[in-house]
Amino acid sequence: MKNIELVTLKRLKDTTLYEAVEEGIYRELNDKGLTPYRMIISYVIETGDADDEHPLKDMMDEYGIYGVQYICKSGANALVELGGSLEALRRTKYVLGKRIRSEAHQEDGNTRMRLVIE
Repeated sequence: MKNIELVTLKRLKDTTLYEAVEEGIYRELNDKGLTPYRMIISYVIETGDADDEHPLKDMMDEYGIYGVQYICKSGANALVELGGSLEALRRTKYVLGKRIRSEAHQEDGNTRMRLVIE
């Protein structure tokens, strides 16, 4: 996945439902749980990715965030709403503008996947 960017949808500007915390991060006012923070990103799925969701899942594991909603996928473009703690989403902003891929490597005789950020 590449060309990762923040996206602000119209619904995030509804101040009865969301509070803007900082650029690209919003607090969902009706979520009383421990992780009410949201961030929406768009990205391009690279041609040849056998499992186009693998880099996204690896990124979520790496930064301790989760997918709230897959908003749309049109061709090679995707839009996803991410949730997590405020600090986790702030750390996730590191990937903006970067390329992310999953790479196989050997560990203890087993093939495992690891996240590569370029």
